[in-house]
Amino acid sequence: MKVRLIVCLLFTFSFISYSQTEYHFLVHFRFKKSSLDLSNPNEFLSEKSILIKSIQNAAIDSSDLPLNTNFINAIKEQNQVLEAKSKWFNAIVISNLDSNLKGIESFDFIRSVEYLGQRGLNKKTNNKLKYGVSENQNKLTNVNFLHNLGYTGDGVSIAVIDAGFKNANTILFFNSLFIENRILGNYDFVNNRLVNYNGHSHGTSVLSTMAANSDKSYIGSAPNSNYILLVSEDVNQENLIEEFHFIEALEYADSFGVDIINSSLGYSTFDTFELSHAKDELTGDSAYISKACNFASKKGMLIITSTGNYGASAWKNISFPADADSVVTVGSVNELNKYSEFSSNGIPIYNGLIKPNLCSIGESIAFVNGNGQTQLGNGTSFSAPQITGLFACLKQAFPNKNNWELKKALEESASNFNTPDSLIGFGVPDAEKAYWILNKQSDLKEPEQLIFPNPTSYSVMLINKNNISAVKLFNLEGRLVYENYPNSTVFKINVSFLSTGVFILKTISNKKELVQKIMIY
Repeated sequence: MKVRLIVCLLFTFSFISYSQTEYHFLVHFRFKKSSLDLSNPNEFLSEKSILIKSIQNAAIDSSDLPLNTNFINAIKEQNQVLEAKSKWFNAIVISNLDSNLKGIESFDFIRSVEYLGQRGLNKKTNNKLKYGVSENQNKLTNVNFLHNLGYTGDGVSIAVIDAGFKNANTILFFNSLFIENRILGNYDFVNNRLVNYNGHSHGTSVLSTMAANSDKSYIGSAPNSNYILLVSEDVNQENLIEEFHFIEALEYADSFGVDIINSSLGYSTFDTFELSHAKDELTGDSAYISKACNFASKKGMLIITSTGNYGASAWKNISFPADADSVVTVGSVNELNKYSEFSSNGIPIYNGLIKPNLCSIGESIAFVNGNGQTQLGNGTSFSAPQITGLFACLKQAFPNKNNWELKKALEESASNFNTPDSLIGFGVPDAEKAYWILNKQSDLKEPEQLIFPNPTSYSVMLINKNNISAVKLFNLEGRLVYENYPNSTVFKINVSFLSTGVFILKTISNKKELVQKIMIY
């Protein structure tokens, strides 16, 4: 049998730029030939992973089975180095130092071999991950509303896929993570070892926006969640193999039974230009990394990623896997809820989807750096984990809701829900609105409308099963003191400007007028 090469290798490899070069190839297997039984998933999946799939109605199939180790060992015996593996794609990534595939071409279990590019082993460091953040993030998304109700992400597991977690194990802001044993696992897929906490600091800063928990200093959006720290990004270079390390991280998280995955990584252009992505691949399911994220979603995990910071660049649009159909893609706004020019633009509409999905603050946001100090900066890398933390808190509050229901509620609660676009998508979500959207199904009976709290001193929330087309508030003398036309099922009225007393609320929904009393104290 002759191995089919998906790309042509008729070119001369150059050794000028590097003292030594490593060549990468993606090997697809024809089958798995596993002795494991799909009817007994406990043999190859954790109990938590099985439970999540059951809740999310995600089928357990052959893609969940591990790779055939006999196939892998046979390839390794031909002087090929195993770099990455994917049970979902039934494939592995191998490398060698002279681009020689001799010895594996006769294996009948190989379906195809694809060239993934090359890596200079002695190339100088190029620290390209310099994102930023801004303050008041908790206030903008109103996640503190959930915190005040006791929902801080407790019991929810989040995998953070990034470039490194420098000093995360010694920084005081993360003390509770280690004291309470809430770091459930960690692995560095680039170097094939456990995370050594001496690498890049980007992941540390991303982690801080969710997990930091220092009273009166810094509290992240999900301070009590469990975390798994995974490294898939090689900060020294930009090569296609990194996407497959990312896929390894997804599969690791799935086996662990992770609820949510946060990533601020995105790929478009590689050091080997001919392997770079093209914009016509932004279809939601073309690139391997995007396909893998869609696969992960089908397995029951919620994937949240940043749009990237290409808004003012020649590329301009989102990268991969932010384009993936099932990914919640997060862009950036400033503290005034205005679009950040650096935030990557979505493709206006493809496959009926809006990208980005949501936004949060990405300008002058506070984060903890690798030296354990707080600072301000800019970047969608830090708006995404804010939304991740918000999802974690909602998941704790509504453990029986599936990921699609949580996503839909946050989009409906967002500031730009009625006029989504390719800059900020549905806009910045409101945790309080989302909470009541998810809560109303059991609390609200047609045709009544829920008003909460009542009596009130500051604001009142209206929740209706139909869109509220008009809201009017009258005093007992019949004078109109407030009106609005929200066109939403959930609406919040600020009544702090009114004097104490009883007021008459009239709302119109589904062409029905409802009259209720509100007491302000």
